[in-house]
Amino acid sequence: MAEKQYTLEAVQGRLKQQKSKAMIFLRGEDNIWVRGTFPPRPGSSKTRACQDKFSLHLPANRDGFKAAEKEALRISALIIAKQFDWRDFLNPADQPDFKPAQTLIQEFADEYKSTHTISNHTFNQQWMRIYKKLPQDKPITKEILIAVALQAEKNSRDRKKRCEKLQKLADFIGIVVDLKQYAGKYQVKDRDIPDDLTIAQMWQSIPTAA
Repeated sequence: MAEKQYTLEAVQGRLKQQKSKAMIFLRGEDNIWVRGTFPPRPGSSKTRACQDKFSLHLPANRDGFKAAEKEALRISALIIAKQFDWRDFLNPADQPDFKPAQTLIQEFADEYKSTHTISNHTFNQQWMRIYKKLPQDKPITKEILIAVALQAEKNSRDRKKRCEKLQKLADFIGIVVDLKQYAGKYQVKDRDIPDDLTIAQMWQSIPTAA
């Protein structure tokens, strides 16, 4: 069997044969990039997947092309599974459209309040108390959202509410994550409430003031 060739043309050819959703190319003389149809970047105004590209930070040599082929196939699998997350591949410090959590939370709050009838007090009590658990000066990632959700006790009301509120924030930002699977099976316990007849009899039995 002939030894695999690790050149730009050879890797591109194998990726095409495997119908990869991510393809590599050179930008400059020594920087391997990947191109594909990705979900919108965090902070983007786009709402649908579109063509985009980013650097793999790999050199254009045999080892670089070998690593790039594996990475392109991994990225392709994530795209197909709808699990691609920009934050797993980009350095936030190098991306001008990445925003810290506190900025994204405020943008979500402004949007939500403009489309729902809710007071600032209620929003702060029911929403912000959860969002404040996120690292405020860092970008929001899928992993951080899951971690904050799982901090709450399993099958508790707190866990359920966290998953609901964090999912809303994730959807607004464009992070692909399913937090509902972590919500658990919280149920409101039935209270032993007397029937109407019993309540009426108890009311009649209360002595009136003289």
